[in-house]
Parts: sequence; structure tokens; C-alpha cells
Amino acid sequence: MKPSLFNFIVDFYYKNGQYPKVFLSGAITNRIDTYKMFFDNAELKFKCLGIECYNPARIDINTPWGKAMEETIAQINQCDCLFVLKNWETSKGVKIEIKKAKDIGIPIFFE
Repeated sequence: MKPSLFNFIVDFYYKNGQYPKVFLSGAITNRIDTYKMFFDNAELKFKCLGIECYNPARIDINTPWGKAMEETIAQINQCDCLFVLKNWETSKGVKIEIKKAKDIGIPIFFE
């Protein structure tokens, strides 16, 4: 059985003396009018707990998709886990981010 996000955060803190850095992953292209709200709400919840997040919704929306994905992949390498927001299943970018997280061995949690 996979550990819960809560257990992961607590265990990480006890082992490392700090909270993990969380990468927020979620659909953007197919939720162009509402994606920022979902990402920003998730980021706020983590920040209220003192947990740093990388929020890809902060990338300028006019950035070409490939360039934005390069940035997100680079950021995943700096994070300790991936948190996937709801309704990601049709997102090509999220699938790439999940694969990257698996490749580098960081845990993946789903909203």
C-alpha cells in the first residue's frame, strides 16, 4: 500500500528536518479558463502548512508548450514529490510529468 501524502510529508520532515518541495501537476491546455484557480488553490493549501510548491500555472500562458514543458521537467528534478490535480487524465503534459517523476523515483500523489 502506498503511503498517504500526509504520511509522506511527516516522514520526510522527520528524516530531513524540512518539508518536501511539491511539484503541482495538472491539466492546463484543456482548462485554459480555469486552470490558474485550481493550481493557485492547491498551492495556497500547501503554503498554509509551510510547504514550498512549484506551480507551473505561473509560467506565462504565451510560452510555447514545448518550452513550458522543458521548464516543468527541470523543476520536477528539484522537487521531492508530485501532486496531481483532479481531471488530469487527458493532459499530455501531465502524463509526461508523471513519467518523469517515475523515472527519477519520486512519489506521486493524486488529489
